[in-house]
Amino acid sequence: MCQNGKAEKNLLFRIMPGSLQNARERDKKMRDDLTPVERKKAIREGRAVDRLPNLFTFEGAEAKAVGEKAGVFFSDPSVTAAATKAVYERYEPDVVEIPGAPEGAIFGLESVIPEDSNVYIKAPVNPTREQIAAAGLGDAKTNPALQGFWGGLEAFGNDYGSRGVEIGILGAGPFSTAAQIVGVDSFLKKLVRDPEYVHLLLGKVTEMRVSFIQATAGLGVFFDIKDPVSSGSLISQKQYREFAQPYQTRIFKAMQEANPLQDHILHICGDTSKIWEDMVDTGADIISIDNAMDLAEAKRRVGHIASISGNIHPTQTMLLGTPDDVERNYKECLRKAWDAKKTYVPDYGCGLPIGTPLENLDRLFEVHRKYSSFPIDPERLS
Repeated sequence: MCQNGKAEKNLLFRIMPGSLQNARERDKKMRDDLTPVERKKAIREGRAVDRLPNLFTFEGAEAKAVGEKAGVFFSDPSVTAAATKAVYERYEPDVVEIPGAPEGAIFGLESVIPEDSNVYIKAPVNPTREQIAAAGLGDAKTNPALQGFWGGLEAFGNDYGSRGVEIGILGAGPFSTAAQIVGVDSFLKKLVRDPEYVHLLLGKVTEMRVSFIQATAGLGVFFDIKDPVSSGSLISQKQYREFAQPYQTRIFKAMQEANPLQDHILHICGDTSKIWEDMVDTGADIISIDNAMDLAEAKRRVGHIASISGNIHPTQTMLLGTPDDVERNYKECLRKAWDAKKTYVPDYGCGLPIGTPLENLDRLFEVHRKYSSFPIDPERLS
């Protein structure tokens, strides 16, 4: 039973007046009547909206838009800015996101930036109990490890926030951050062999994340939290409830206090079917479902309590498929969940691969505006 009172939160979409012919006319013009921020405000106030929102981001794939490799995109701020601007002009996405997860850097984790793939952690650091106790974020506004983040956030706000785009902060959840610090294999063993150490590290990671979140108060940003190591594919429901859920709950409470008019997201990879209700109980406004999960079943069980996102296949469809595959997969997801009581927000089932063809992204944004515009005609989704 969900205990966080989210059933009282009204995020229902109202069908705009007009016939299905109006929707088909909308297909022709393919434009938005509201900015993303205006759309979200209308949803919260129970007013009509033009279409469903989405959470389509690019995660390094935007490097292709300026003819660069991902390694340059991640390491050269000028390329990051140019590529982000290029995809904005091409797609007018609803959201832009900037990474913001300081805890790993505080503990001394180093990142490796390959030439053309995702950034990864060089090696775990395995801090002692004494090192964990002594670690701290200090003033998040002045911490040297965060100066690049604050500069990027200001630039994003000036460039995109001023145009009504939602600004998101992307970060790993507490459980996955702690696993990176120790090393995933070692961390999972410690759940059984040394749970006291695990709670000590999780508590410190969460304490620092809360301090960081509090420093964003009033900026109107949302948080997109990825906590893949807390997946039901890796740990039991009992372990999730003991080691992951309490710390996720603390950071979502901090997010909602700092930026209460935003929808904050929790994504967990793999099999989450046993913990959907637990994920909602963290206070997450949107729970993101892996492409391996049954979206219709997720809607049935928790779609009346929290918004649901995800499920579009990032590899089979977005990376390896054709534009027609993208359209089929999108329509399948929308068919299963468009009428969710707290709404379905289309997104990938996991991270978008670096090599995703731009023509597949072209089709994705096209079909989203085509099929998610209200009034939605279910017959067109077959």
